[in-house]
Order: sequence, then C-alpha cells, then structure tokens
Amino acid sequence: MQITSRMPEAILSLTEAEESLDYAPDTKLHGLIERTKGDIYRANCLYNNSYEAYEKAYACFEELGLPYHINYTIYNMGQAAVKMGKYDLAESYYQRVRDYAIETSNRDLLCVVLHEICELYLRQSEYDKCAATVELFEKYDCALWLVSRYYAVRAVVNAVQGNHDEAMRLIAAAEQCECPDDAIIEEAKYLAYKYIGDLKSADRWLWAINRRTTERLVKASEQPVKEEFLDHCAGAANSCSLECICKCVLTCTYCYTTSSYIEGNDVIA
Repeated sequence: MQITSRMPEAILSLTEAEESLDYAPDTKLHGLIERTKGDIYRANCLYNNSYEAYEKAYACFEELGLPYHINYTIYNMGQAAVKMGKYDLAESYYQRVRDYAIETSNRDLLCVVLHEICELYLRQSEYDKCAATVELFEKYDCALWLVSRYYAVRAVVNAVQGNHDEAMRLIAAAEQCECPDDAIIEEAKYLAYKYIGDLKSADRWLWAINRRTTERLVKASEQPVKEEFLDHCAGAANSCSLECICKCVLTCTYCYTTSSYIEGNDVIA
C-alpha cells in the first residue's frame, strides 16, 4: 500500500495482524508489525508515535537477539529522532548503525546510513563533519545508491569550502545521473552560487526550492483520509503541526531519506 495516501487501510491491516498474535504469539512478527507502523506514522508526520512503535519493535528484536533487525530498527529510530528535532540522539543511533555496517561489511546499509548522517550534518550546518562522512563513501567503496545525491552532497561541501569549480563539476555530474535528485541538486546550486557571491543566481534557485516545497505541500494536502480513521489521527497527531507537515512532505526520491535542512535563516527544502 502507498504509505502516505492509504494510511487508514494500512493501519487497519496491521491491527488485524496484531490481533492474530493473541492466538498465535510470534515475537518476530510483532516486531515487524511495530516497525511497519513506525514507517507509516513517520510518513504521515506522527513522529512521536513513529518513535514509540520503533522502540517496541526494537524490544522484540532485542529479545530474540536478531542483529540485522535490531540495527535496521535503530536506523529507523534515528530517522524518527531527526524528525522530532533530537539531533544528538539521531546521531548516536546512526553512528551505531554505521559501526555495525562496517563491522559486518554490509555496504548497502552503510551507504544508506552515511546518506542519513550527511543529511543530519547539513541540517545543522556542520560542514566539516559532513565532509568527513563523505570520505567514508570512498574509504569503504559504498557509494552504491542515490549516486546523484552523493555528488550533490559533495558539491555542497566543496561550495562551502570555497572550491567553486569542483562544486559546479559535481553538480553537473549529479544532473547527468540516470535518476537525478532534482531537489538536492537545487539546494547544491543555491549554496554554490551563494558562496560564490552570485546572489542573483542564488535567489533564482531559492525560488525554485520554495516552489517545489509549495507543490509538495499542495499534493500532500490532497491525500485522502477515510472518515472512520479521523478519530485515530486526531488522537495520534500530538506532533503534527504545520511545521512538521512541511518537513514530512520534503522527501527525496528515496523514501527513507529527507532532503530538507536549515542554512542560516533560510529553510532549504
């Protein structure tokens, strides 16, 4: 099911699966149900609920001693923590998963979590830490997924460091990828021109970023909600404000990675 547009049906299906555990207890299945709930809540801006669901999933997998599921759930907890603004907590989760991925030579997981760590540092304008994280892609040969995003993040780092020609070269490389990540490419162009001092071009890309944000907000507002599910949403929406809705819809092409961060007083989306 589409997580954002069919949330009611998805949750109802999971509730039915959860009720089956009363008759046939299964700790692993319980963990998978809670983890899926967390994904659905997170995609719909219910970040506190998402985090709580992930915690329950983690407890199940920890009880069974399943390292793979434990670490993927820790990764999810980091994603929810970012959305809740708990950046230090998110960083600690991501670092645990990074270390696990390195220890187990899981290049797929390492690639994914390094993207999240880069995104976290960009949110906080910690460009030196972001640059150090980018180097890990090369060190462990794990730039496997989101190659366009990888080039764009490198472009941001180079732009901030004053390497403008390299930043523009990397932006061009990001645009030439088979699946270019237009959202972060626009962010990279905005920062590149900003640090070059070409404020006119920077403003043009900032306008494009704001337009993309508006379009996604409108699209998100048009998502259907079943009437019988409104009570659940009202009770669960303890973290769902206009701000969190904005953050929720600013998703990139990879469903587990967001592309919004704050640079100075500008909200980059």
